[in-house]
Amino acid sequence: MGSGDVMASLLWRARAGIRTERMPCFAGHGMADPAYRPPRLPYVSVVGPLNVELEPERDPPRAAHLWVQTPGHVAGAPRTAAETVPAPGPLTLVLDGEVQVTATVDAGALAGQPLTSDGVAVAVAAAAEDALRDAIHAGAARSGGVPVTDPERVAELAALTVRWDATGRRFVISSGRRGTRPVADPDGRPSGVAVPAPAGTVATALGLAGVTGTPGRLVRHRRPLPTAVAVDVRVDLWAGSQLELADALDTWIRVTPTRGQLLERPALLAADVAQGATALRLQLQGDPGTRWTLLQLEPTGGGATGLTDRRTGRAPVLDGATATEDGIRLDGAASAQCTFFDPPPVPLPWLPEHPAIDGYAVTAGLRFDAGAAVGDTAPVLTLEHAAVPVLSVQVEHVAGTNGGEPQARIRAEARRDDGTHLAAAVATVAATRLVAGVELHVVADAATGVVTMFLDGAPVGAPNGDPAPGTPAAGPGLALRLGAAAGVTPAVTVGHVHVQGRPLGPPDPRSRAGVAPAAAWAPGDPVSLGRTEDGVTASGEVFAATVVAVDGDELILDRPVVGSFPRAASLVFARPLFFSQRQLRRQDDLMNRLYRICAEYRVSTFLDERFPSVSAPLVETPRIDITDFSRAVRPAPGHPGTRAVLVTGSAAPLPTTATTTADIALSEAPHG
Repeated sequence: MGSGDVMASLLWRARAGIRTERMPCFAGHGMADPAYRPPRLPYVSVVGPLNVELEPERDPPRAAHLWVQTPGHVAGAPRTAAETVPAPGPLTLVLDGEVQVTATVDAGALAGQPLTSDGVAVAVAAAAEDALRDAIHAGAARSGGVPVTDPERVAELAALTVRWDATGRRFVISSGRRGTRPVADPDGRPSGVAVPAPAGTVATALGLAGVTGTPGRLVRHRRPLPTAVAVDVRVDLWAGSQLELADALDTWIRVTPTRGQLLERPALLAADVAQGATALRLQLQGDPGTRWTLLQLEPTGGGATGLTDRRTGRAPVLDGATATEDGIRLDGAASAQCTFFDPPPVPLPWLPEHPAIDGYAVTAGLRFDAGAAVGDTAPVLTLEHAAVPVLSVQVEHVAGTNGGEPQARIRAEARRDDGTHLAAAVATVAATRLVAGVELHVVADAATGVVTMFLDGAPVGAPNGDPAPGTPAAGPGLALRLGAAAGVTPAVTVGHVHVQGRPLGPPDPRSRAGVAPAAAWAPGDPVSLGRTEDGVTASGEVFAATVVAVDGDELILDRPVVGSFPRAASLVFARPLFFSQRQLRRQDDLMNRLYRICAEYRVSTFLDERFPSVSAPLVETPRIDITDFSRAVRPAPGHPGTRAVLVTGSAAPLPTTATTTADIALSEAPHG
C-alpha cells in the first residue's frame, strides 16, 4: 500500500462515481506536463503523486499478528551413489496423524539408475508427489478406515509435497496442512508425516524407513508496522463547454467533498454478509450500484453459474437458457426472465409508484457466437411492464457494404405510457465486434424523447423517428426478459445487466476491472466493511478486521463480523484514508477551447511492507553452543588495589597481601 493505491482508488472513484446525465465521462491517468491534453471530452485525469511527506506525529494502526502453521515433515536418510531408483511399488504414509494413504510410485525408465545422478532424484520426487496426489483425489485417503470425502480436506491432503534436498542429499515429504490459521489451535489440527512399518521397498530406497518425522509448529508472526505518509495528488476535470464542466464538477463534489475518506483498494461483495460471519466472498469484477439502481444482474460466483440480482438475491428463471460461469447463454428459442421493483406491502409516500419518471438507462455485457448469417436476428433483452414492452434491444445481421465484412444492425426502442414510441436508436457495427464482446448501454430520455445507444462507452448510431418527450411506461412488477420465443441466432451470452431509473450516461468500461479481487489481499492485510448509499463512499459504522487467509474468492478474517452487510449496499476496502482539498482553481485552454478545473488533495496513507522477507529458515535440529564466560572476568575498572579471584572446588581464603600492578592481570591459576 502507498501512493500507488491512492492513485488507483481515486481513479476508481472517478470512473464509478461520475455518471453524467445522458453522456459518457471517461477517466484515466494524466500527466503533470502543462502541454498534456485529454484523449476525449468530458474527461477526468488523475495526476500524482506530486509530493510525499512523512507524518511521524500520526499514530500507526494496530499491529497485526498471525498464527502461521509450519508443515510437519519427514526427512529421509542421506542417499549415496550406491542407492538406485526403486522399481514400481507401493508407498504408504500417515498424514497429520489420522489419514493413511497408499500410492503406487513408478519412476518409469529411471528405475535402476543411481539416485544421485543429475536430475534423477528430482524426477523421482516429482513422480512420487504426483502418485500420492492422484491417489488422494481417487479416494485412497482413509481416516479410521473411512474414505475422506470432504472437498476442503481432500484439497489440503493433496497439497503435500515430495522434494529432493540437494544439500542434504535426501528426500523430504511435507504435509499439506500449512499456512496461516484464524486462531491458535495446536491440538485440533496437527500437521505431520509418518512412514508406518513395515516401510516397503520404495520407502526403504528413498531412505524413509525407520525415520521419525518432525511435527509442525504454530508460530506467532507480527506484521511490520506501516509508515504514515501524506501524498499530494491532483484531479483535473476537462469539458468542451462550461455546462459540461459544471455537471462533472457537481457530480464529483457529491462523492468527493472538500474533506472526507478515500477508500483504499475498493472491492464488491459477491454475497450478503451476516452477523458473526468469518469470511467475505468478493466479486472478480463489476460495477457498484447507484441510488437509481432497479436491477443489477452479476455472475453468481463461488463455483455457481448464472446471474444473480445483487439487490434481491434472485436468479432469473430460465426457460431453455443455460447458466454458465460467464452468465446466461441464449440459443434458439431459449429465454430467461427476472422480475423486479416489487411494490411494498404498505405504500410509502417517499417511494414513487413510477421508478423512472426521467427515463431509463440499461447496461448489458454481450458476447455473440461466431458464424452469423445474413438475416439472423437476436432479440437480446426486453424490459416489460404488464406484459407490454417498455424498452427493447434487437440485433439483426446484414450484408456488408460492397461485399465487405458482415455487419450487425442494433435497434433500441422505448415507449411511453400512452403507447407512443420515443425516437429509436439504430446503429450498424462490424459483426466481429459483437463476437469479441461489447458493453451495450441504452438511454431512454423522457425529457428529449430520444433513445441513444453506446458501445463500450462511445456513442453509436443515430435517432430513427421523431422525438416524443414524455414519461416512459413503468410501474410495480417490472420484468426483464433475455431472449425471446422467436429465437436468438446466433447464440449470445449475457454477462451482466444493470437497469437504472434515470437516463445516466454509460459507465467507463474499465471501471468493472477496477475493483479489487480477493487475490489483491494477503494474510496480515487490513480489511474493512462499510455501508454505502451512492456505491463509492462509505457511511455509518465501519467494521475492521485482519485477513488471515485467502481461499479462492474468499477472505478469511481473524474475528467475526459485527453487524450485517447486504451485498448491494456495502463496500469492501482495505482501510479508509483521510483526505482534504488543498486548492481548487480554473485553468482553461483558450486556443483549444478546453475548459478545466484542477482540484488538489492531500491524502494521509500508509506505506506497508507488502512482501516482508523471511528472517530465518525453519530450524529442524537446534544446536546450542556454550561459552564459559568465567574466563572473561577482568578486575573491576576504576578500583586500583582490588582483583577478582575465581575459585573452583572448596573455598580458599582470600590473600591479604597488598596487590601490585602485576597482580591485576588475569590469573589462570585458580582454574588448574
